[in-house]
Amino acid sequence: MGLFDEIVLELPALGETVLQTKWRLYLVSGRVCAEAYDVVKVEGVNLWIEAFVRLEPTKEVAELPLFYESCLLKRFRVGDIVEEVRIAGLERAVITEAWIETAPLDADGLREAGYRAADESGKLAREGELGTFYATILEGSGSVRLKLREPLQLSEEAIRKVVLALKREIERLGADILERADTVKCE
Repeated sequence: MGLFDEIVLELPALGETVLQTKWRLYLVSGRVCAEAYDVVKVEGVNLWIEAFVRLEPTKEVAELPLFYESCLLKRFRVGDIVEEVRIAGLERAVITEAWIETAPLDADGLREAGYRAADESGKLAREGELGTFYATILEGSGSVRLKLREPLQLSEEAIRKVVLALKREIERLGADILERADTVKCE
Protein backbone atom coordinates (compact mmCIF):
# COMPACT_ATOMS: atom_id res chain seq x y z
CA MET A 1 0.00 0.00 0.00
CA GLY A 2 2.92 2.36 0.20
CA LEU A 3 4.52 4.44 2.89
CA PHE A 4 2.54 6.02 5.69
CA ASP A 5 2.99 8.44 8.52
CA GLU A 6 1.11 7.70 11.72
CA ILE A 7 -1.02 9.90 13.95
CA VAL A 8 -1.76 8.97 17.56
CA LEU A 9 -5.29 10.04 18.45
CA GLU A 10 -7.61 9.68 21.42
CA LEU A 11 -10.64 8.00 19.81
CA PRO A 12 -14.11 7.69 21.36
CA ALA A 13 -14.60 4.26 22.97
CA LEU A 14 -11.13 3.09 21.89
CA GLY A 15 -8.77 5.43 23.72
CA GLU A 16 -5.31 6.14 22.34
CA THR A 17 -5.11 4.65 18.85
CA VAL A 18 -2.51 4.84 16.09
CA LEU A 19 -3.93 5.54 12.62
CA GLN A 20 -2.11 5.77 9.30
CA THR A 21 -2.17 8.78 7.01
CA LYS A 22 -0.90 9.69 3.57
CA TRP A 23 -1.81 13.34 4.25
CA ARG A 24 -4.70 13.38 1.80
CA LEU A 25 -6.44 16.69 2.53
CA TYR A 26 -10.18 17.36 2.78
CA LEU A 27 -12.36 20.31 3.67
CA VAL A 28 -14.69 19.07 6.43
CA SER A 29 -17.28 21.49 7.81
CA GLY A 30 -15.09 24.39 6.69
CA ARG A 31 -11.93 23.00 8.29
CA VAL A 32 -8.86 21.58 6.57
CA CYS A 33 -8.42 17.97 7.64
CA ALA A 34 -6.19 15.03 6.82
CA GLU A 35 -7.66 11.58 6.45
CA ALA A 36 -6.34 8.88 8.79
CA TYR A 37 -7.42 5.24 8.89
CA ASP A 38 -6.60 1.73 10.03
CA VAL A 39 -8.02 -1.53 11.31
CA VAL A 40 -8.79 -1.85 15.00
CA LYS A 41 -9.65 -5.25 16.47
CA VAL A 42 -12.47 -5.34 19.00
CA GLU A 43 -13.67 -8.63 20.48
CA GLY A 44 -12.24 -10.57 17.52
CA VAL A 45 -13.89 -8.27 14.95
CA ASN A 46 -11.79 -6.12 12.63
CA LEU A 47 -13.22 -2.59 12.39
CA TRP A 48 -12.18 -0.24 9.59
CA ILE A 49 -11.88 3.19 11.21
CA GLU A 50 -11.69 6.37 9.15
CA ALA A 51 -10.93 9.65 10.87
CA PHE A 52 -10.49 13.25 9.85
CA VAL A 53 -7.79 15.13 11.75
CA ARG A 54 -7.99 18.94 11.94
CA LEU A 55 -4.95 20.80 10.66
CA GLU A 56 -4.20 24.43 11.50
CA PRO A 57 -1.62 26.73 9.88
CA THR A 58 1.31 27.80 12.03
CA LYS A 59 1.41 31.21 10.35
CA GLU A 60 -1.05 33.52 8.58
CA VAL A 61 -0.46 31.93 5.18
CA ALA A 62 0.82 28.38 5.32
CA GLU A 63 1.66 26.09 2.48
CA LEU A 64 0.07 22.66 2.71
CA PRO A 65 2.68 20.53 0.95
CA LEU A 66 1.54 17.38 2.70
CA PHE A 67 0.73 14.53 0.35
CA TYR A 68 1.61 10.89 -0.22
CA GLU A 69 5.12 11.52 -1.53
CA SER A 70 5.99 13.63 1.53
CA CYS A 71 5.37 10.91 4.11
CA LEU A 72 8.21 10.98 6.58
CA LEU A 73 7.61 7.51 8.09
CA LYS A 74 7.17 9.17 11.46
CA ARG A 75 4.61 9.05 14.26
CA PHE A 76 2.90 12.31 15.18
CA ARG A 77 0.58 13.38 17.99
CA VAL A 78 -1.97 16.14 18.42
CA GLY A 79 -0.04 19.39 18.80
CA ASP A 80 2.89 18.32 16.62
CA ILE A 81 3.90 20.50 13.69
CA VAL A 82 4.34 18.91 10.28
CA GLU A 83 5.77 21.22 7.63
CA GLU A 84 3.84 24.49 8.27
CA VAL A 85 0.78 22.83 9.79
CA ARG A 86 -0.11 21.89 13.38
CA ILE A 87 -2.13 18.74 14.08
CA ALA A 88 -5.03 20.29 16.01
CA GLY A 89 -7.12 17.26 16.93
CA LEU A 90 -9.81 14.86 15.89
CA GLU A 91 -12.62 16.30 13.77
CA ARG A 92 -14.59 13.04 13.51
CA ALA A 93 -14.14 9.28 13.33
CA VAL A 94 -16.43 6.67 11.78
CA ILE A 95 -16.70 2.92 11.25
CA THR A 96 -17.27 2.06 7.57
CA GLU A 97 -16.93 -1.72 7.57
CA ALA A 98 -15.98 -4.71 9.69
CA TRP A 99 -15.05 -8.34 9.15
CA ILE A 100 -14.29 -11.62 10.87
CA GLU A 101 -12.03 -14.39 9.64
CA THR A 102 -13.80 -17.74 9.84
CA ALA A 103 -13.23 -21.42 9.35
CA PRO A 104 -13.95 -22.48 5.76
CA LEU A 105 -17.40 -21.48 4.53
CA ASP A 106 -19.61 -23.63 2.33
CA ALA A 107 -21.09 -22.01 -0.80
CA ASP A 108 -24.23 -24.16 -0.68
CA GLY A 109 -24.77 -23.32 2.98
CA LEU A 110 -24.33 -19.62 2.24
CA ARG A 111 -26.90 -19.79 -0.56
CA GLU A 112 -29.33 -21.57 1.78
CA ALA A 113 -28.76 -18.72 4.26
CA GLY A 114 -29.86 -16.16 1.66
CA TYR A 115 -26.53 -15.19 0.12
CA ARG A 116 -26.40 -14.51 -3.61
CA ALA A 117 -23.58 -13.81 -6.06
CA ALA A 118 -22.35 -10.25 -5.47
CA ASP A 119 -20.11 -10.01 -8.53
CA GLU A 120 -17.83 -12.09 -10.70
CA SER A 121 -15.19 -12.30 -7.94
CA GLY A 122 -16.98 -15.23 -6.34
CA LYS A 123 -18.09 -13.30 -3.27
CA LEU A 124 -21.59 -13.95 -2.02
CA ALA A 125 -23.71 -11.20 -0.46
CA ARG A 126 -26.81 -10.71 1.65
CA GLU A 127 -28.49 -7.49 2.74
CA GLY A 128 -28.67 -6.95 6.49
CA GLU A 129 -30.06 -4.28 8.78
CA LEU A 130 -26.84 -2.21 8.88
CA GLY A 131 -25.57 -2.91 5.37
CA THR A 132 -24.42 -5.73 3.13
CA PHE A 133 -22.74 -8.90 4.38
CA TYR A 134 -20.14 -10.32 1.98
CA ALA A 135 -18.88 -13.87 2.41
CA THR A 136 -15.59 -14.92 0.90
CA ILE A 137 -14.61 -18.55 0.51
CA LEU A 138 -10.85 -18.98 0.70
CA GLU A 139 -8.70 -22.07 0.68
CA GLY A 140 -8.63 -23.26 4.28
CA SER A 141 -10.58 -20.30 5.66
CA GLY A 142 -13.26 -17.75 4.94
CA SER A 143 -14.39 -14.33 5.99
CA VAL A 144 -17.60 -12.43 6.48
CA ARG A 145 -17.49 -8.68 5.92
CA LEU A 146 -20.15 -6.11 6.78
CA LYS A 147 -20.02 -3.06 4.53
CA LEU A 148 -22.11 -0.47 6.35
CA ARG A 149 -24.80 1.28 4.33
CA GLU A 150 -23.87 4.54 6.09
CA PRO A 151 -20.72 5.10 8.17
CA LEU A 152 -21.42 5.05 11.92
CA GLN A 153 -19.99 7.77 14.14
CA LEU A 154 -17.41 6.04 16.35
CA SER A 155 -18.86 5.36 19.80
CA GLU A 156 -19.25 2.45 22.22
CA GLU A 157 -22.81 1.97 20.95
CA ALA A 158 -21.70 1.90 17.29
CA ILE A 159 -18.91 -0.57 18.05
CA ARG A 160 -21.27 -2.79 20.03
CA LYS A 161 -23.87 -2.66 17.22
CA VAL A 162 -21.36 -3.65 14.50
CA VAL A 163 -19.63 -6.35 16.57
CA LEU A 164 -22.97 -7.87 17.56
CA ALA A 165 -24.30 -7.79 13.97
CA LEU A 166 -21.24 -9.64 12.67
CA LYS A 167 -21.16 -12.17 15.48
CA ARG A 168 -24.87 -12.89 15.01
CA GLU A 169 -24.31 -13.39 11.29
CA ILE A 170 -21.45 -15.82 11.96
CA GLU A 171 -23.65 -17.68 14.44
CA ARG A 172 -26.53 -17.71 11.91
CA LEU A 173 -24.18 -19.29 9.37
CA GLY A 174 -22.95 -21.85 11.90
CA ALA A 175 -19.36 -20.85 11.16
CA ASP A 176 -16.44 -20.84 13.57
CA ILE A 177 -14.39 -17.69 14.13
CA LEU A 178 -10.71 -18.38 13.45
CA GLU A 179 -9.19 -16.02 15.98
CA ARG A 180 -10.49 -14.31 19.07
CA ALA A 181 -8.48 -11.44 20.47
CA ASP A 182 -10.42 -9.19 22.82
CA THR A 183 -8.67 -5.85 22.74
CA VAL A 184 -11.59 -3.68 23.81
CA LYS A 185 -14.64 -4.83 25.70
CA CYS A 186 -17.90 -3.04 25.06
CA GLU A 187 -20.36 -4.27 27.66
